[in-house]
Amino acid sequence: MPPGGSPLSVPGTSQWRHRELQAAALRLFQSRADDGVVKEDAVFNVLLARRPGGAA
Repeated sequence: MPPGGSPLSVPGTSQWRHRELQAAALRLFQSRADDGVVKEDAVFNVLLARRPGGAA
C-alpha cells in the first residue's frame, strides 16, 4: 500500500473494484437520467386460478 494510502485506493483489491463498479454505474445512470429521474417500464403477468371444489 502506498504511504498514507488506504486499502480502498489500491488497484486490484476487491474494495477498489467495487468502488470502480459503483462509479461506472453512477455514470451510466446519469447518462440515462432525465433531470435525475430514470423511468422504467415493467410488465406484470398475473395467473388467476381457482382451487378445485371452489374452496377459497
